[in-house]
Amino acid sequence: MESYEALLDRAYSLLKHDTKSTERFVVPQAEIMYDGRNTVVRNLKEISERLRREPGHILGYLAKELGCPVVMDGPRGVLKSKLSGEQVNSRIQDYTNKFVMCLECHRPDTHMEKAGRVTMLICESCGAQRPVHTLRVGPS
Repeated sequence: MESYEALLDRAYSLLKHDTKSTERFVVPQAEIMYDGRNTVVRNLKEISERLRREPGHILGYLAKELGCPVVMDGPRGVLKSKLSGEQVNSRIQDYTNKFVMCLECHRPDTHMEKAGRVTMLICESCGAQRPVHTLRVGPS
């Protein structure tokens, strides 16, 4: 009969080492497609559902940050400029940090609520509230 340590070593060697992330929230990467000089974000609807925000709000932020006009085309977002996937994805990450993530508990369980003239980001996990700047640019 083998010793306990030998059995334990054998069991550890047979285990699969999982390399998956244990985070429950991962910002989705934009699927970029080019149509002439336009950049098309094919999965904008999926991104907006994952972030729990309106697609128009996300597009308005992208328009302001990237300095180009935008158009909603069904589930896709069309940016009227040729941009790299890295540029679009970094702006989506910035949007997530500003308008989705709670600064107190770092969870994505938030929603935006208008209180008078101020839009507040309210965390559903810890109850923290903070004002966020509204966007004046919207999709055309």
